[in-house]
Amino acid sequence: MQYRVLAVVIGLLVGYWVLQLLLPVVFRVLRPFVFLAVILAAVWALFPTEVCSIEVLSKIPKLCVR
Repeated sequence: MQYRVLAVVIGLLVGYWVLQLLLPVVFRVLRPFVFLAVILAAVWALFPTEVCSIEVLSKIPKLCVR
């Protein structure tokens, strides 16, 4: 499980870096949403059942596959 969390965090950081390199102006606008996505992915990696119990997030098919 720790490797899963590490892989998610590293993947998101690499994506963050690539976005920052390629699209600086767009990235400044999207920064709060990217930050929230990183936090959500980290929480989901640690507590997938609890995240899927949130009604809005439970409707996302790829997030809450059982």
